[in-house]
Amino acid sequence: MILRSDRVHIFPVTRVGAAEVRRDFKWSVGICFRHENGGPVPPKDGFMMIKALRTLLALGWLCAAMLTGHDVLAAARIDAPPIMQLVSLPDGEILALTTEKGGLYMSEAGGRKWKRVSHVPDVFIHHVAVLPDGSIHLATADGLLRLKDHGGGWEQVLQGSMASMHVSPDGSGVLLKAWGKGVLAQPAVELNPDTVRRVAEAAGRKQALQAQEGELLRRMGEKSDGANATVDELRERARAYGQWQELQGQIQVAEGDMRQPFPSTPGGLADMPVTSASMAPDGSWLAGTFGFGIHRFRAAGGTWEPFSPGLASRWVLTMATAPWGTVYAGTYGAGIFALHPGKSAWEQAHPAFSGSTVQDMAFGAAGQCVAATRGHGLIVSFDQGRTWSGMIDVLPGISVQSVAVGRDGSLWAGTWDKGLYVSTDMGASWDYRPFADEFHVADLAFAADGMGYAVLAGHGLFRTLDHGRQWIRLKMPVRPSKELRLAVDAERLFLGSPVDGLWVSTDRGESWVRDMRGLTEKGVLDVALTAGGALLAIPSEASGLFERSATGEWRLLPMAGEEGLDYSVWDMIFLPDGRAVAFGHQDLLLSGDGGRTWERKRFGQPFTSLAVDSQGAIHTQRLLSAFTLHPGSATWEETSEMPLDAYVFFHPAGPDVWVGARQDSGVDVLAVQGANAEVTQSGLADKRVVALGVAGDGAIFAGLGEGLMVSRDGGRTWQSVAVLGE
Repeated sequence: MILRSDRVHIFPVTRVGAAEVRRDFKWSVGICFRHENGGPVPPKDGFMMIKALRTLLALGWLCAAMLTGHDVLAAARIDAPPIMQLVSLPDGEILALTTEKGGLYMSEAGGRKWKRVSHVPDVFIHHVAVLPDGSIHLATADGLLRLKDHGGGWEQVLQGSMASMHVSPDGSGVLLKAWGKGVLAQPAVELNPDTVRRVAEAAGRKQALQAQEGELLRRMGEKSDGANATVDELRERARAYGQWQELQGQIQVAEGDMRQPFPSTPGGLADMPVTSASMAPDGSWLAGTFGFGIHRFRAAGGTWEPFSPGLASRWVLTMATAPWGTVYAGTYGAGIFALHPGKSAWEQAHPAFSGSTVQDMAFGAAGQCVAATRGHGLIVSFDQGRTWSGMIDVLPGISVQSVAVGRDGSLWAGTWDKGLYVSTDMGASWDYRPFADEFHVADLAFAADGMGYAVLAGHGLFRTLDHGRQWIRLKMPVRPSKELRLAVDAERLFLGSPVDGLWVSTDRGESWVRDMRGLTEKGVLDVALTAGGALLAIPSEASGLFERSATGEWRLLPMAGEEGLDYSVWDMIFLPDGRAVAFGHQDLLLSGDGGRTWERKRFGQPFTSLAVDSQGAIHTQRLLSAFTLHPGSATWEETSEMPLDAYVFFHPAGPDVWVGARQDSGVDVLAVQGANAEVTQSGLADKRVVALGVAGDGAIFAGLGEGLMVSRDGGRTWQSVAVLGE
């Protein structure tokens, strides 16, 4: 009858269009020019200045999206978030850091699969560093976090708002940058949770001692010390004064124990915008700044000193030390410079790239050197920097943000707005690699003859001819995002996109024609077939429920008794008893005949969620209250809360059999008798189901945020489905 997705119970379905791009525009400005705690970024902070520089590139592109129309706007809908950093791990896998809160992803199987790193705190991550032992460190506003065991948990090893961490080649030393406090070099072994616990315990001791001090001062104030004071009063006051002095000493000890590796006063280069750093073979630290060249710190001297001889640009964006000992500096508009072992001056790596803006560099053990540029593709060397070549044509139109070299020699390129790419042939060709939500099943649709379709976000549209046992990829007319919706009947396949509209195929997805005659917007939020075969669609501006006529025209369905009146609708759900529900901001639409006719109820409070229980009761959560409508009743009853075991969408699975996805997690098989439904089988209790489909042979498919599952025994057991070929 109808296929549903996870949009049913999520209220804030935003309108897709220029307004969304404007919201993303402001969000980009926010993360680049404000601290995570909401305060303004110090104007001289190097990390944020380089972030601002990167963001200007993205802002220009977003402005173009808003000004140049539909095609660019469609391209602005990126399935994967912008990539800030790529890091190669000692075990051969790759880390990808994005702009999301907790947005850290790790590859599996050499990058064929990706997963979000588990238990990452819900904070913005500014920088990732990896020690030779494989431990991962995150610089965040909540301190420096460490993951020693990839299957374990994160622990805080340094307090304070951290901007970045740079590691010496052998992993024994680190250079830390804290917001507003400059940089500090220290041994890596000093980064451990014991320091954080010691500081916390000392802070607790200090607080208790200060409370004792306050009470002692109060008692001392009650004692007379004038000419009329007795000898006992004077002695008591002297004892209290001695106790106060002792407390002062204990407070000073606690304050000493509270000291972090970073001093309370600004440290090295605190007044300069430090963008990156690396350690030279002689053990000195080199720090690049935006506008002040490169500075060097030698432990013997104890201070930072300018070190830019031969450097043609003071605007340094990235620095890194190659395995062969050469330190490289990527600049803004002046290309790459190299400091070779034993040399005291910087040399230009190659004059052909002197106009390039280099944003990141990475190296491989076999002599690979890869530089990411803005607008000039990649600059590479495969012989330890002796010869260089440009790769502006291999990824046309792409500005590379970050690069990495895998242990197997693979080259990785991450971008701000075009996703992730990998080359396994020394850069001769590049393959796109979805890495965020790459196995999110956007929607499913099956016909009775064994034909079925699945949309995987980031991967595309797939078709099966044998009830879901084997799948092949099809060409599709739109970007494969999580918002796509499918519907299929005996003759046609429909594909809806909030940005690119509704498309129809009459040859099983081999070719497509856009189908928007009569619809009021460029896109559709949802498309569905009713039990009677009528095709319904919701425009992306949520301007109503539209039905497609036999001649291919779309017309707005009127509400009973409200011919011509406007209403809004975001989503719809069809119930096992033949009813249907649709809802918008304050409008709730009910149909008792499977979606042929509708009547509206308008409420004073906006909806936030909607679900249906096994007895057919409709539950709605509104802004301030929860209400329930029981079958056969016309009165909404106020209730305390939404039931967690209610369903957010259903799908027919045979005569008097339906499957339903619970709003918390899991899927149930239901035997339906009128308005009542009895649960006969439950499964996937720990999985949140976002799409359902039933193949012609009765197999039940459940789409998840991380893949596709199937049950071929009525929901008793479930197995993973391999849609993507390896």
